[in-house]
Amino acid sequence: MDFINILVISLSLLISFKTTAQTQPLKINIFYPKDSIKFNEESDFEFNYDYNLYGKTTMIVRARSNWGEYHFVFKKKIKNVEKFGGDSSNIFGTKLDGSWGVVRKDYNESYTISDHNLYAFILLSDHGGIIEKVKF
Repeated sequence: MDFINILVISLSLLISFKTTAQTQPLKINIFYPKDSIKFNEESDFEFNYDYNLYGKTTMIVRARSNWGEYHFVFKKKIKNVEKFGGDSSNIFGTKLDGSWGVVRKDYNESYTISDHNLYAFILLSDHGGIIEKVKF
């Protein structure tokens, strides 16, 4: 009796998984800022989603499935930028004539350090609009 119950439960689970599973492969598209015009033409919202609050969009991954069209939006908002270097340093030593002084000047490479916040969103396109499912 227990074997028949397990068999019936297993078959019903197998049938339910087949009817609710993803039956076709996902259609994945990746958009970068250079693709923003193409994205804006094909989507329900702008590439720079919530630009004022969360900064510039660095990438959007669109996944189309049986369960809907999802957008994974990655954003970066710069808080602070600091630039260093770009000047020269005097190197002191003994010159060819025997005197002490500047032997040469070395150029210091400039570099930039930025402090920024990273954000990610999962959006669902639904009936001509979008639903924000998750925000990181």
